[in-house]
Amino acid sequence: MGEAVSDQDHERGGTDEHWFSSVGNVGAPLLAGFSFTAVITLSNDAGHHRWPGITLLAFTMATVSLIAAFEFSKYVRDKGKPVADRERLESWTRNFYHFGIVTVLLGLGLVLAPQHVTGLQDTVRWVASAVAFVGSAVAAVSLVPGAYEFVVSRSPLGRG
Repeated sequence: MGEAVSDQDHERGGTDEHWFSSVGNVGAPLLAGFSFTAVITLSNDAGHHRWPGITLLAFTMATVSLIAAFEFSKYVRDKGKPVADRERLESWTRNFYHFGIVTVLLGLGLVLAPQHVTGLQDTVRWVASAVAFVGSAVAAVSLVPGAYEFVVSRSPLGRG
């Protein structure tokens, strides 16, 4: 699973070290903070949301997963660790980070769902919710080993 992400990173001219640095210094902390804030806000205002329980669960899972990615990313960059340990930590970091992305998008889709469908504004909220759900599903499918190559090989956009 981690190899596909690593290969894509190298194809774009990046390095694993740069990716882990970005995750640990910017991406995971920022998204974990957003998810944590969403949990607190939703806890105080649960009555105004269609599915407050599952939404809180999604954002809580995102928070924990992204904090784990942040923590693991620190140890991945430790050159004093044996290569086997760093490779295992790389896999854990990638998995936690990407699972966090999936659950942030899932939580976003859940929180955007209107409580009652009564007019155009609620219809637009359903569309926004659907966009987030599709993003979450795409992010989840991309975690499956070989899924990226499978989709690109069959897409008219992926053929050179």
